[in-house]
Amino acid sequence: MLFLLLLIALPLAALGDTVEFIRGGTVNGTVVYQNEKFTIQAVFEQGGKREIVIERKFVASIEINDKATNTGAPPANFGVFAANDAERFEMGTVDVLRLNDGDRPRGRLEAITATALQFNGEQVPRAEVRDVLLGSAVLYR
Repeated sequence: MLFLLLLIALPLAALGDTVEFIRGGTVNGTVVYQNEKFTIQAVFEQGGKREIVIERKFVASIEINDKATNTGAPPANFGVFAANDAERFEMGTVDVLRLNDGDRPRGRLEAITATALQFNGEQVPRAEVRDVLLGSAVLYR
C-alpha cells in the first residue's frame, strides 16, 4: 500500500511551472488558474513556501515544465504593482497556446489544474502544452 502511495505522489511532487510577470521576473511553482487569478505555490531555497495570488493582467506567460522550486529567497515585492498599473495593463483578448507538436491555437485560457489546461472550452492535457502567452503579453512585449 505504501509503495502505491509513493508511486502516486512522485509525479505530483515534480509538478511545477514557470510564471513570467509583465514587469519582468519569473517564479517557479505549482500553478492553478481560475476566476482571472493565478495562485502559485512556490518553494524558495531560502524562505520556504509562499503562496502568490496575482491577477491575470500582470502575467505575461506560463511555461509548463517541472520546475517547482526557486533559488535564493523570495523577492520582497514580487506581485506588487503600483496603483496606476491596473490602468496601464489592459486585458488582451487573445491568448496563444503553444503545443509541443508546434500547433499554436489562439483563444482564451480559462483554467489550469494539476492535469490539464482549459482553453476555448476544451481540456488540453498538461503534457501536450509547452507554454501559454497571455493576451496582455502580446500587447506589452
